[in-house]
Amino acid sequence: MSCKPYDEFIMKYIDGELNDIEQAKLIQHVSECEACRSEFEDLKNVLGALEKSKELEPPADLQTSIMAKVCAIDIYNKKSREKKLMMLYFISTITLTILILSLALIFKNNILDLMLYMEVPVEAAYWTYGVLTRISAEAAMIYGYVLYFKNLLADFYYVFAGLFIIALMSKVYEINGINTVKNGSRVD
Repeated sequence: MSCKPYDEFIMKYIDGELNDIEQAKLIQHVSECEACRSEFEDLKNVLGALEKSKELEPPADLQTSIMAKVCAIDIYNKKSREKKLMMLYFISTITLTILILSLALIFKNNILDLMLYMEVPVEAAYWTYGVLTRISAEAAMIYGYVLYFKNLLADFYYVFAGLFIIALMSKVYEINGINTVKNGSRVD
């Protein structure tokens, strides 16, 4: 007798899908076949153990704690996005301002002609030209100071580097001197 169809009946029995005729055939076969009876009893025992085990219940505040963490992540991401956006606005504003001032300084004579051609009031045109001239002079002065201090600092760089090396060497020799005194082998 083949046990193949009865394996399928056993699975249907476990799933609760066995009809009365199939159940009668299964019980008849299990009473006669030792291997199928053993398998059937093992599966019934496993099923009984699973039915007896308690279902795990999540803690009552699980949803609240998860949602709180999700909200915290959302707030962090939103603040991070806002910081990046503010930094982008700041850099864009500075860049645009420098670009406009640079172009205005380069073309300041043309701007005066353009403003007079567009019939901007003469006082406003010359005031703008005066401001641009003043900014140009101050920019040239700042550029001169930068070059002067750059050259001055380049000279001091060598002096500071030399002093740093001297200080470092004196510390090294001082530490070596202390170590030799501790060992009792200092020679003066």
